[in-house]
Amino acid sequence: MWQDPPISRGAVTPDGYPTWSSDVVDIYPWTAGAITRELSTNIQGDLASLQISLFSIGIYAFFVMSKCRSPKNSHVLLSLAGVISAAMSIAVAYGFATWFVPVNQVVNVLPFILIGIGVDDMFVMVSALAAVPIDQPVPMRVAKAMAHAGTSITITSLTDFTAFALGTTSSLPALSGFCTFAAIGIAADFLLQITFFAGWMTLDARREAAEQNDCCCCTPCCAPCPAVCCPPPCARLPLLEDLNKRYYVPLLRMPAVKAVVVVAFVGWTAFSGYQATMLRQDFQRRWFVNMDATLQRAFDIQDDYYSETAGMPVSVATPAASSFDYRSIANQQKLIDLDSAIDANRWIEADSVSSWYPRFREWIHACGETVSFDEGPLAGTTCVRRDCTFGGRLLYAYCTHAKELRLPESSTVAEDSNGRAIPGAADVKYLVHADGSTAADATPLTTAQYIPPEHYWAWLDQWVADSPLGAISASGMMWVHSNAGNLTRAQAEDGLRATRVRATYIRLTESDDQIACMRDMRTSVESVDMPGSYPYMFQYIFYEQFAVIRVEAYLNLGLALVAVFIIVTLLVASVHASLMVLLCVVMVDINILGLMQMWGLTIDSVTIINLVLAIGLSVDYSAHVAHAFIVATGTRQERADHAIGEIGTAVIHGAMSTFVAVVILAASQSYIFRVFFQQFFGICIFGMAHGLVFLPVMLSLVGPEQIEVYVAGADEVSKSSTIGGKDGVHCTIGMENMDVEKTPPSKSAIDAAPAGEPIRV
Repeated sequence: MWQDPPISRGAVTPDGYPTWSSDVVDIYPWTAGAITRELSTNIQGDLASLQISLFSIGIYAFFVMSKCRSPKNSHVLLSLAGVISAAMSIAVAYGFATWFVPVNQVVNVLPFILIGIGVDDMFVMVSALAAVPIDQPVPMRVAKAMAHAGTSITITSLTDFTAFALGTTSSLPALSGFCTFAAIGIAADFLLQITFFAGWMTLDARREAAEQNDCCCCTPCCAPCPAVCCPPPCARLPLLEDLNKRYYVPLLRMPAVKAVVVVAFVGWTAFSGYQATMLRQDFQRRWFVNMDATLQRAFDIQDDYYSETAGMPVSVATPAASSFDYRSIANQQKLIDLDSAIDANRWIEADSVSSWYPRFREWIHACGETVSFDEGPLAGTTCVRRDCTFGGRLLYAYCTHAKELRLPESSTVAEDSNGRAIPGAADVKYLVHADGSTAADATPLTTAQYIPPEHYWAWLDQWVADSPLGAISASGMMWVHSNAGNLTRAQAEDGLRATRVRATYIRLTESDDQIACMRDMRTSVESVDMPGSYPYMFQYIFYEQFAVIRVEAYLNLGLALVAVFIIVTLLVASVHASLMVLLCVVMVDINILGLMQMWGLTIDSVTIINLVLAIGLSVDYSAHVAHAFIVATGTRQERADHAIGEIGTAVIHGAMSTFVAVVILAASQSYIFRVFFQQFFGICIFGMAHGLVFLPVMLSLVGPEQIEVYVAGADEVSKSSTIGGKDGVHCTIGMENMDVEKTPPSKSAIDAAPAGEPIRV
């Protein structure tokens, strides 16, 4: 028996999942809209995860940016500004992108990405500011920090934006829609970082210059700075920067360590590539239903008890009567040919075609068949069906009469005094040949016998209204007028808007077979030359994805890689460095593909989106290090050491902030969120490893040559030129501890200087 109230999870019906109580029978309801309703119930969980993610990022940034050993150099409030900036980019992304594309389920992971990227940029900018001596003027400090960090985050933001902008051209709606949201979000995040957050960073730098405390729990806000504001045990804890420079950089310089790094990374990439070759395409609808949903029980029963039965049903729609004359002999033959073409399809279960037209035709043909009665009061009697009577009453009145009479303005059948249906006017049923001649009674039904065109709609309406089999077949017809079964003769003559033929596929489990069955069915339908007819089924949504996803994956990944190479080359000004960054990005993606196979994931629209994301995010880790290496001076090894020492800590914190943003999804019951976590686990681990281990080693071995870069406000800038019209005069401008207002030497000073001697300012 059914019980109330229904439980809330499952979303099988709009009102929830109805419960069933029985000692004998268990039922597992599954309706057409169940999966859609389940997806809708996930939104509240998504919002809760986002809130937890924002809170976790805030806590992480708080501890990283707070420096209890030096309250003056702490940046707790600045970390709050960075998190707020990232949150604002989420609002901008959703606010603007919804003008162009609707929100889909995959877009729900975007906030976690924008939070991670925004906080990553924040760490890079603050690290660049900390590298500038605090005794320099605040405008100079901020200018130097933005000159260095600005280039670095511009490279990563521009590559991410371009990769996603190219992804908007994808034919996969999920990928295209997600890339639209992501491109807008990345652009907003970048603009907010260099304006909103940079403004707060300037204010924080002024606070530092005034030797005022950061607002924290140690001392009152803006109070004079003590030397140390936390207990001695905390004060003695080594900082990540100290560990990085004191232990990690020297370790990475050892030749044996370099050899191990190169062999290990190349070997793991080769192994991952082998694993990637075993990846397969697959997608199941149950993946979009939370693992703890009651609806999963229905899927389990289907898999456990019905996995070996026939495959999924498929329907073929036929066109409207306004464009296809169902009555004509030629088009009736096309209806017959359509059934034959579907039945002959190699992917269709034998004898599974269910079509209304053959049943309708058989109903008419039966009127001319000879019937023999072996028992009952008519035992031993033989008659043509349309002539069979008993007690003066026709046994098959439909064969000689029109549709049974209905009560006025009602679909209820009118009855005589004996409770019998009252037949309509005389209307003898028969079939005709292609030339219009009447087919003889008692002849086998062939494909060359048709419904008389002049009676087609009236008899079809009668079959649907009066025949039990016709009533069943009515679900496959859509009349022009909605009151099917109670149509007037004039309404019936307006015909049908559409019909469908049903069949059942054989059981298919491989994506290649599913793609082939869809394409072959379309070919079968097209062979009948019935414009406006087409096959369809719910699973075609996924088969279409399988058909294009490999091409889309190659195209979007290729475009993203090309964009990375071009942009990094233009901004770093080194093809050599760009190729090394590109190598790291490719290796990271191969590692993630291998991890997907080892983790049991498949190729689908969700995983492809994350692979495109991997390109953008893995660039962040490598590009920061490559840029720091390019602008450093010294030997390759010294420049690699400098790059790791200067930017390594910020990259680690950026990777950790991204990981913290998504780690809460590890226990998610949603397929999209679980896959997102699994792939981002690989993005964070492999991206950070290649950016901070493999790339520095390669740069120290075969890195590009140093590029002379003029940085405004550098400690010393030397230029040889013709100044004031006097050749060979060299001007060396020392800018260390120089006020911004100081000016270059005057023309008189230049003229008075001996040729070849430096002018000291």
